[in-house]
Amino acid sequence: VYGAAPAIGIILGTYSVGVVLGNAIFTVLATKLPQYLTFIVSIVLCCAPRQLILGLTDELVFVVVVTFVSGMAAAAVRPILGGMLYARVPVQLQNRVFGLVAAVCRAGLAIGGIMAGWLVAGLGLHDAIIISGIVCLLVTIVPLLRYRHSAHGQLLATDTTIAEEGK
Repeated sequence: VYGAAPAIGIILGTYSVGVVLGNAIFTVLATKLPQYLTFIVSIVLCCAPRQLILGLTDELVFVVVVTFVSGMAAAAVRPILGGMLYARVPVQLQNRVFGLVAAVCRAGLAIGGIMAGWLVAGLGLHDAIIISGIVCLLVTIVPLLRYRHSAHGQLLATDTTIAEEGK
C-alpha cells in the first residue's frame, strides 16, 4: 500500500464511509448501549487495528476492511466523550475545561508527530508502524481491564467516598 496514491484515496474514502455509517447506526443504538464499555471498545477498535494492519500486510483488501470497521467504531467516540464532559463538568467550569481538553488533544497531535518522526528515522517505516500500533493497543486496552459492570453500564468507582464527595 505504501507509495500508491490511489490506494491512499481508497483507504481514506473507506474510513469516511465507515464513520458516516457508524454515526447512523450509533444514533439509533446510543441509548441502548452501556456508555463506558461502548466508549472503550470503540477506542480499541478505531485506533490500533488501523495501524497494525498497515504494518502486517500489503493487501489492500484487508487494509480496506479493517479501516472500514475502524471508521464505524470511531463514530461512537466523540459523542460519548462530549456527553461525558457535559455531564461531569459543572456549567461554570465548562469553558475552561473544554478548552483545556482541546489544548491537550492538539498538543498530543504535535508530540505524537515528533515521536513518530523519530521512530521512523531510527527504525524505519515498517517497524515504526508496528511499534506504534502495539503501544496504541496496549494503552487502549488498559481501561478494559478496569471495567466492572454496573446497573447503568458505567465504571464503578473503586473508592465510593471519592465518588460521593464529587456530587
